[in-house]
Amino acid sequence: MDSSTSRYKFSLATEGQDPELRQMVRDNPVHGRISVSFEREPNFFYGASIGNKFRQVLICNDSGDDKIIGIGARSVFDAYINGLPVSCGYLSNLRINAQFRSQTILARGYQFLYELHRDSRTKLYLTSIISDNHYVKQILTSKRMGLPFYRDYGLYNSYLIPLRGTRYRLNKTHVRRAQYSDMPAIAQCLQGNAKQKQFYPVYLHNDFQSSNGFLKGFNFADFFLASRNNRIVGVMGMWDQRAFKQIVVRGYSQALGTIRPLHNRVAALFGSVKLPEIGSNLAVTYAFAIAVENNDVNIFEQLLAAVCNEANRRQCDYLAVGLHSRDSLCQGIKKIQHFLYKSNLYVVHWEDGTAEFDALDKRVPYLEIATL
Repeated sequence: MDSSTSRYKFSLATEGQDPELRQMVRDNPVHGRISVSFEREPNFFYGASIGNKFRQVLICNDSGDDKIIGIGARSVFDAYINGLPVSCGYLSNLRINAQFRSQTILARGYQFLYELHRDSRTKLYLTSIISDNHYVKQILTSKRMGLPFYRDYGLYNSYLIPLRGTRYRLNKTHVRRAQYSDMPAIAQCLQGNAKQKQFYPVYLHNDFQSSNGFLKGFNFADFFLASRNNRIVGVMGMWDQRAFKQIVVRGYSQALGTIRPLHNRVAALFGSVKLPEIGSNLAVTYAFAIAVENNDVNIFEQLLAAVCNEANRRQCDYLAVGLHSRDSLCQGIKKIQHFLYKSNLYVVHWEDGTAEFDALDKRVPYLEIATL
């Protein structure tokens, strides 16, 4: 599929354009109080494919030299919406080189996206925008230039928990590593608890045995299980994606950059969280497929402690945990040191998705941070 303008050409990326795609995410960090680039070495498509049953990478080329000047991604996965498994979309990786940023290119890009959307794979999409990025939020939610509806669905909290030198105690609830014989019970726990959340991904028994890249790099033994009376009451995975996804610190806001040296001196004295150096490649691993019976915070805390301890043992610097701000499990993280990175979650749709959006009930949203 190809859509052209007088100067700019929109199309779908191919594997042969991988080096340029990796350059795009490297050179176009996400700005906020802490600016970071979400990099995809050694292959852009490895990170773009995980957690998705279908994905398309959109590109915009300058016809003058045929260089890629903008990218975006559309993916589709199976999720529980109002307790039922249906197809849901996710829009991500929107990047445009600074010298080419204009509302005209953005509008034409969304026209091309709409052409793709007409394949009827899904009616609703999710996307997140860093809360500090007011400029992008203002443009994308303007409802102008033929853009789809961006419906604010609350705040999404990304927690970075520092790990080095920290040991978390386990008590009350028995927590252990998963074995393959646990697979049916894990699938049942995930399914039962996932239905209580809005947009929780559908994970089937076969997904953990497939080699198709859907859960690339995830080891089934990295599921941690909480049990009571010989029954699994909580699941949390640890997904180490450093082999194909990286988070690199690219800068700080003027205010944060000014106080950073003093902050780090104080942090060193009291053993609290330091702000990393610019250029640091953060050794991050992800909490994955969080499912806790009755959203029990105590069970969540024990699973979190076990995952933190294992990630620390593997010399990870941070554990990333993603929860919607309305999720009561957030209470289990407030007690420990962390960085909090806030985004606005949006449900995106065109006119053909209005009825589906209006039908959404009040379940707490869940967004899988490991697949963003």
